[in-house]
Amino acid sequence: MTLLSVVHDEWSAAVTDRLVTRGLVDVVTVGNTAAQKAWAGYPTAKTVRLVTEASVTGGERELADVGEVLVWGLLSVPRWLSRAAPAAAWYQVTATCQGGIVVADPLQWCVRHGQTDFRLTLRRPGTDLAAEPAAVEVPVRLGGLDYLGGLDVVADDVVRALTATRSSEPPVADRTAAPDGAEPAESLPLDRLVLRIDWSEPADRVTRLIRSGIGRTTPAWTYLKRFPVSVGAAEVVEAPPCELAAGTIVRRDSTGVVVQTGDGMVRVSQVRDAVGVLPSKSLRPGTRFGIDPEEELRSLWRRVADLERTVQWISEQVLPPPQETGPAHAAHLPPDLT
Repeated sequence: MTLLSVVHDEWSAAVTDRLVTRGLVDVVTVGNTAAQKAWAGYPTAKTVRLVTEASVTGGERELADVGEVLVWGLLSVPRWLSRAAPAAAWYQVTATCQGGIVVADPLQWCVRHGQTDFRLTLRRPGTDLAAEPAAVEVPVRLGGLDYLGGLDVVADDVVRALTATRSSEPPVADRTAAPDGAEPAESLPLDRLVLRIDWSEPADRVTRLIRSGIGRTTPAWTYLKRFPVSVGAAEVVEAPPCELAAGTIVRRDSTGVVVQTGDGMVRVSQVRDAVGVLPSKSLRPGTRFGIDPEEELRSLWRRVADLERTVQWISEQVLPPPQETGPAHAAHLPPDLT
């Protein structure tokens, strides 16, 4: 039975990628530009069929073979998709963190905040989603896994929940659909600033933040010499405190570099820029991650001075010299200007 996944954010793209590797998902559709960018970052994107509203309504492809559809979060079903696959069974996957918190990416939230589990719910949507009873609830146990390891756990639990839902065969009701021409509702995307590393934070919080970005297309990141770099791994290091500023590289070894944080040290590795992994010579002790406020202030003053010189040069080249207004010219001026 062909299964289609409706990808609409980073979370649904990441889990769909794992479901493709397990042979569960055969067709994918994306709901917005951000989803397209996120899904294109996974290698499995080239191994499954991608359908869009244009391809379906244009007659290029048909979805008659689609028997099941996975919808992530409280996403409204686009009407074009419900029309293209009228006989499909629809499953809605939602996740709730501890305390009843619902976020765009529950796995990233739990890893970053040190939570060890969240609840995954899979149900058959009806006309009233709020009144529709949950079909299957599965606790997702993360333990101490990072984002990348947690994805495999989530994918296995989705398969388990889907298997249980199929066997129970809940009643099929009319599914919700967005009005013609309406865009699907989207989960709030994670702001890029959410995964920006604040080295003044405690070591355990810095480590959790970095681990929550492992395996994402938008990993945890920071600045190095005013250029953005991503960090791919981190662990807390037991070491005596030092008086270096937060973000300063204390030492380096074969496994990475040790960086000072707000209350301790962390060992980070797999530091990448736009080209690739940075060589060890670029991560010398004394180099500082993040933005140095004093250096940024000096740089700002230099840019202001350069701008002032540029404006003065332009005014000298473009503007005409000031007109003389001496006695010789006063006679030619209108009476109200003399």
